[in-house]
Amino acid sequence: MIQGGYYIKARKIQESQISKAPPHIREIWDWLLMHANHTEKVLYGRTIKRGACFCSYKDILDGLSWYVGYRKNSYSKAQCETSMKWLMKHTMITTTKTTRGLIITIYNYSIYQDPKNYESHNESHNESHNETTMEPHGTKECKNEKKKKERMKRRKKKEGVNLPPPTFEELSQFISDKRLNVDPNVFLNHYQANGWLVGKNKMKDWRAAVNGWHSRNREIKKSDQPQNRSGGQKLEPSCKNFLEGFGGTDNG
Repeated sequence: MIQGGYYIKARKIQESQISKAPPHIREIWDWLLMHANHTEKVLYGRTIKRGACFCSYKDILDGLSWYVGYRKNSYSKAQCETSMKWLMKHTMITTTKTTRGLIITIYNYSIYQDPKNYESHNESHNESHNETTMEPHGTKECKNEKKKKERMKRRKKKEGVNLPPPTFEELSQFISDKRLNVDPNVFLNHYQANGWLVGKNKMKDWRAAVNGWHSRNREIKKSDQPQNRSGGQKLEPSCKNFLEGFGGTDNG
């Protein structure tokens, strides 16, 4: 029996973007596959799940070092960081920082490391079966993450974004710029007293509320204008004199 176990590399990887990535990215990806936990483990009080590994950049660089004569060579830290960013961008891994290092989790690990997903009567059937049932690393998680973001976006749009209450200067400037018939002191005092509530709900947009106050004040001003006895608006002097010549006004 061969000691140390094994890990699987699917031929389908040749169809993925990693196959065309620079050599240091491919090697780091292979190192992560090789060192990912086959079963769940506890390390430094943390549970490292199947498909994840606990390591540092130094561990990766030392693990991939090579010798030219007596001289030890290795990839640079910058190349390691670039590789991590590339793998995360292509939804192949996720990373979680800790005080002792990184927890790196490989997407779809359980799918690709399950020998049952490669079993078939012959190789041609195996390849066609894999083609229809297996997705590239990160595809399923990427779709789920996209759906989650879309749901959050729709929920945020539905609920609206509450603007923070204005300062007196912001409120006064807005009223002045829009030439609104609203007293900023009255408006501010009113909503500061009731906790910026509109009915029972938190105010979402104070600018819209100011515009509403302006509209109501304008309607009140119109209703307060003096009217003549016939119920119409008060006539201008020139119009009144013209009608008096035809007996069209009531002189009382």
